[in-house]
Amino acid sequence: MSSYPAAQGITHVYDHAVSQEGLETVIALPIIVDDVPRIVVYLANRTQVGLGDRWFDSLAPLVRRLERDIAVEDEVRRRLDEMRECRAGNEGLTQSDLRELSDELAAVAEQVDDETLRARIELLRTRLSPSGTTTRRRAGVGLAPREVDVLTQVALGRTNREAAEQLGLLPNTVNSYLKTAMRKLGANNRVRAITAARETGLIT
Repeated sequence: MSSYPAAQGITHVYDHAVSQEGLETVIALPIIVDDVPRIVVYLANRTQVGLGDRWFDSLAPLVRRLERDIAVEDEVRRRLDEMRECRAGNEGLTQSDLRELSDELAAVAEQVDDETLRARIELLRTRLSPSGTTTRRRAGVGLAPREVDVLTQVALGRTNREAAEQLGLLPNTVNSYLKTAMRKLGANNRVRAITAARETGLIT
């Protein structure tokens, strides 16, 4: 609504909070997954904004991304629940089952834009790996000190530019170190590189 204070047909339950902030335009975007409302994203402005189809169309990518990320997280939880049920029923998972689950989670991770969620999925994949297998496979990996420094910064959630500022390097130099480290670790993205580096004890 372009003018919350004058809007008709709403309860005005939150008038006190809205007026305290001096808000005029208020928008509510419900995020719906499988026909069920999951969260509501609120946007507000202290001036009147003309709301039309083009304005709402510009928010469509945000809504779709949130819907996709929630759906992916639901799928990950569903598969973990299946694993717990198997264990509770004493149905042991074979190494083939574990590899299949790991591959499915990798496919799911590729659909996620949120780096934090991708990191969580990669961590789950690590837990599915047969004990010690991945570590032994990468045990011979040797990274240069600067490559380790860059991975450490990236693991803290920093962008390449932020890592460059912390290390006193140029962003292009950080990007080069990161690509080299990824190649050495056999990783095709930064999340997997971080996971691999942690598995081998290169970073904590």
